[in-house]
Amino acid sequence: MNQYEQACEWHASAFALIDKGFYQQSIYHFCLAGELYLKSALNLVSYEIELETSHDIIRIYRTLADRFGLTEEMTEATKYMRKYHNESRYPSYSIEFSKQTALDFKRFADTIKAYTDSCTGTPEDLASHFNKRL
Repeated sequence: MNQYEQACEWHASAFALIDKGFYQQSIYHFCLAGELYLKSALNLVSYEIELETSHDIIRIYRTLADRFGLTEEMTEATKYMRKYHNESRYPSYSIEFSKQTALDFKRFADTIKAYTDSCTGTPEDLASHFNKRL
């Protein structure tokens, strides 16, 4: 299973967790989905190898944005995803994990998926990426 397919599963499971009332876990799943969506497009650009294992979604997004552009919605989504990735795993209890917050993160994940879906590479991009790895 590739990163994009994994992202789709995290995305779907996050939505299912909202229905069960597990908002904190749902937010964490949405954050992972967003990260994996963006990582799945890294093969379309030149990037620093450590991004493959990084959780710095803002840096991953900026790497893609050099080629595919910045948007206000993506900037907002990645900012919140970066902050809540850790907060949803190790909550400080100063944050309320509500259904509305989880639905906001669904919107962020949807935004990131749409952005990633709009990133398209040429055959040369893919050849260059895979030739570097040989």
